[in-house]
Amino acid sequence: MPVLDYILLEGDEGARVHLILLEREGVEHAVRVDALGNNLSYGVFASGIDAKTQMGSLAQALIDGLDETLPSLAWVEGALPPQALVDRVSKGRFAVAFPTQPLSLEEDFLQHLKRTLREWTLDGSGRNKRLGILKHPYWPYFHQQVIEGLAEQVGAYITLYRGVHGGQAQEIEGDTLPVWRFSSWTTSRAMAKDFAVFGYVGDVISGWTKKVRRRTPWVVFEAKVPIEGVVFAPILLPYFAEPDLLVRTFASQSEVVIESPLLQVRGRVVMRSPPIA
Repeated sequence: MPVLDYILLEGDEGARVHLILLEREGVEHAVRVDALGNNLSYGVFASGIDAKTQMGSLAQALIDGLDETLPSLAWVEGALPPQALVDRVSKGRFAVAFPTQPLSLEEDFLQHLKRTLREWTLDGSGRNKRLGILKHPYWPYFHQQVIEGLAEQVGAYITLYRGVHGGQAQEIEGDTLPVWRFSSWTTSRAMAKDFAVFGYVGDVISGWTKKVRRRTPWVVFEAKVPIEGVVFAPILLPYFAEPDLLVRTFASQSEVVIESPLLQVRGRVVMRSPPIA
């Protein structure tokens, strides 16, 4: 199986990502191989006439931080593909499953998106994440679909709520809320209050009970956010490969993820815990 192109990315602690362009039965396939220590994972991420272009785009996206499970990566100029690695991924019982139909950029993005959403919702703490998915070359098209869908539902702005408890709640007096660059909000004031009173999923301190949590200061903060700042929201995307993915991921919590480059959001406190005797 001829090798048409090859890109090697290297990072800290011996991490390597091999991107190999192979030709099989007249069709070009781009294969990604992640080598982390003794662990090796690989698969086809693009096929067809655009495979080489997508390979270059993915390489740059990985360097920019697309995959948060990898360390910082750098392009290795003049690298040659290891023949043993090419043989492993292209033939024998451990060969990759080459698709019968070309893979689109959207389908590659979908795989990254599923992993990103799974990690975000499982964390549940609302803490800072780099969200490397924004570096994917398909992101601008996807984000535009989200904005257009929100525009049809809510107009140019969306009203969101965020529950805050503990020490941060005591410090909130004005019209701004300090946040990480990416933060979770909700369209439900009642759900924001539940978060504020009882804390985020996974935010557990040994020995705390609901009774103790009820004695913790809390506030519910309301903000009117331009829809352009929304990253993810429970909305159907009729032209996307898996249109109900965001609905299935976020609808049960009415959760909305926004981006705040200035690390603060303007709004107002609409609920506050009573004084603790």
